[in-house]
Amino acid sequence: MTNLLLSEKEKERRYKIVREIMEREGIDVILAGGNEKNEGYVRYFWGENYTTKFLFTQVLFPREGEPILFVAHKEICVPFGKETWIKDTRGTWGSSAPIIDAIKEKGYEFSTIGITPNFLPAGIYIDLKKEFPKANFVDAEKFLLEPRLTLSEEEIKLSAISAKIADQCYLAVKRKMKPGITEFEIRAIVEETTGREGGEDHFTPCHSGPSPILPWIKATNKPIKKGECCLLEITPKYKGYWTQLCRLISFGKIRTDVKEVAELLINSQQNGVKKLKPGNTVADVCTAMEDTLAEAGFKPAMRFGHFMGGDLSEMTITRENDMKLKEGMVMVLHPSAWLNSELGRKEAQELLGQGGVFGPADTYVVTATGYRRLNQVPIEIITV
Repeated sequence: MTNLLLSEKEKERRYKIVREIMEREGIDVILAGGNEKNEGYVRYFWGENYTTKFLFTQVLFPREGEPILFVAHKEICVPFGKETWIKDTRGTWGSSAPIIDAIKEKGYEFSTIGITPNFLPAGIYIDLKKEFPKANFVDAEKFLLEPRLTLSEEEIKLSAISAKIADQCYLAVKRKMKPGITEFEIRAIVEETTGREGGEDHFTPCHSGPSPILPWIKATNKPIKKGECCLLEITPKYKGYWTQLCRLISFGKIRTDVKEVAELLINSQQNGVKKLKPGNTVADVCTAMEDTLAEAGFKPAMRFGHFMGGDLSEMTITRENDMKLKEGMVMVLHPSAWLNSELGRKEAQELLGQGGVFGPADTYVVTATGYRRLNQVPIEIITV
């Protein structure tokens, strides 16, 4: 009996893809890592039943044979080994020694070892280089990211549940919004709803002011006053899969210049959505959104979206990215723009995070013929 939500068929699909890449690139073994907020590579090999909320987690994945999972604490090895795809689970207590011992045990001292540089602690890498001076360490992320971005039907079902949780969080916040509510109180509503609906984690920046633009600013105990807007980003994680929803909420009548840009950004997002189909490039999507702003005389404020899945932000959507879209790719589109009004420019100069508008943000999956929006709540600007 297992608690895994992903099937043995899904495991075989992933392992086959990776081993074909390893054969093509001449990689003998991969050491894939993760941390509390970036678990995508580890869970890709491991299954999704547990979160890796420990010092660090690594997977040693060979071209032939069974992988080994390294977790921080020995006392959690047994339950992990029983309920995930990887049966050989070893504790490290934060030391590189067990990883070094495993590489020696499997005979990879002189091999080509693929690593995930962004998720391998520097101390471990230094120890590996010192212990295995004749091994060839190569960047495996550039080969593994695209397969991870292309989700299977099983994974898309989990992403859809994650998006449903985001919707429920938004509706819960919407019901309780009124002048005087604090950013902390809004965040608390999102956290409570995420847990009640089965989400394992969430990322919920909340920022209010005349025209809030930076969604990653942490919530404070500041009451939101009439005449201000609240930029609410809701990003839940369900069984290893992240999705995102962002909406602008006006407390009282929305300012004319803010409304103009907010409505333009809805059009910008939808023009990007029209480019979501297999064969088009990431650049096609971003260019459609950016050009919508440029034609109206506005400048982009920050990135226009990113791929989502096992990690919150997998790959940024830019007009320089010529990767072709494939069925199963999941991404959030969230254009943003600076205000052109004199007041908006003054805010941008004087107040951190003011002078622009961010969003809306919705999560989409590329289908065989186009796209499907995973979020179901209206794309709207609401006034309370």
